[in-house]
Amino acid sequence: MRERSTQPEYFDTPGLSQAQRDREYRELDRLNGYFYFSHPFVSRLPRWLGKKRCERLEILDVGAGTGLLGKRLSGWAARRGWDWRFTNLDVNAAPFASDQEAAFVTGSALELPFADGRFDVVVASQMTNHFNEAE
Repeated sequence: MRERSTQPEYFDTPGLSQAQRDREYRELDRLNGYFYFSHPFVSRLPRWLGKKRCERLEILDVGAGTGLLGKRLSGWAARRGWDWRFTNLDVNAAPFASDQEAAFVTGSALELPFADGRFDVVVASQMTNHFNEAE
């Protein structure tokens, strides 16, 4: 844990078919749900931003994969009477997206295709391991 791994992650394998990628995304979603990966956001965002500010948020999820995090957090917020809208950005297209109400954009975290100030909150969870040393 003292040194960053330089081995590419499976999702970064050149030539990976869309069917293989879809299977792996489904498995990743299953594991993320099992480990309650949305917990840090539900436990911290309201504390950091204040409940009033949380009533309506435009959130960018960088490295969103299928958009499962946005779906979970939007549902959690809705149960509190809040409106959290997600835009999911990922370098890979996610054809079986978890959340049909959210926007999905295929693009790079290194060249965000959005105007400055477009979002209230930007999250980038579990994605920095995809960058190489130069990035």
